[in-house]
Amino acid sequence: PKRGGKIKYSSSNHGPADTMDPSLATANIDYNRHRMHYNNLVQLNDQMLPQPELAEEFSINDSATEYTFKIRKGVAFHDGSKLTADDVVWSMQRHMGENSKSVVKPLMAGAKEWKKVDSHTVKVTLNNPDADFATILGVFQMKIVKKDTTDWQNPPGTGPFTLKEFKPGVRAIHERNKNYWRGDGANLDVLETTAITDPVARVNALLSGDIHIAVS
Repeated sequence: PKRGGKIKYSSSNHGPADTMDPSLATANIDYNRHRMHYNNLVQLNDQMLPQPELAEEFSINDSATEYTFKIRKGVAFHDGSKLTADDVVWSMQRHMGENSKSVVKPLMAGAKEWKKVDSHTVKVTLNNPDADFATILGVFQMKIVKKDTTDWQNPPGTGPFTLKEFKPGVRAIHERNKNYWRGDGANLDVLETTAITDPVARVNALLSGDIHIAVS
């Protein structure tokens, strides 16, 4: 692979409900944007098994009621601030409680408490044993965001691309994160995401070269 270049990607739908808040995401175009912009504590492999991502390792107690996550050190958000346990706890607590607006709030119902152990260690205590809880943390909405984020037009993430422009229902432009924690990161310089709702028009745009990837 050669480094550089731009890809224009078109989904099948978008609109004013497009969001950069992962807890509210329900559409494929949002899922793809968020994967460019954020990371999870764990990621799911091809067998749908949880593997460390922002957590460099995790452990489970014998009764499967407590999970402990060691957070990677040196991971930076796009604004230069460092990822800590505080960001992880805050991100997870967004899916909990009566006032939570998260679309995956029911998935976190089994969690009793998320707690910071030290600057780079967090522990979650469950109401009941759950040997599959780590898998839940790999779903689209469980992205780790910076603590106290309120500006969802340009939120800092830790992912392979930074956000240059976000216009809901129009397009988003992402640029390669030169300080990505996974070594060299992405090869592309720019990724533009948009949507063409008409399937014939979307295929024609692909055939003509106006877009490079089309998703049904």
